[in-house]
Amino acid sequence: MTILVAEDEEHTRAELKYLVEELEPGATILESGDGQETIKLIAENAVDVLFLDINMPGESGLNVAATLM
Repeated sequence: MTILVAEDEEHTRAELKYLVEELEPGATILESGDGQETIKLIAENAVDVLFLDINMPGESGLNVAATLM
């Protein structure tokens, strides 16, 4: 399972990553700090689960979600 945590606030991203590691110890966890990087990671990886922040630099989480549809 591949999980992407897209969050611009580093401490929040680290906490989400920690919680995901506790729930899915064998998962591959990718991290992103902005919308552009999130889109790139999704294009390059088979992401199963996405935790997506709404307010991020570059592209907002809503714009990222719209590109996925």
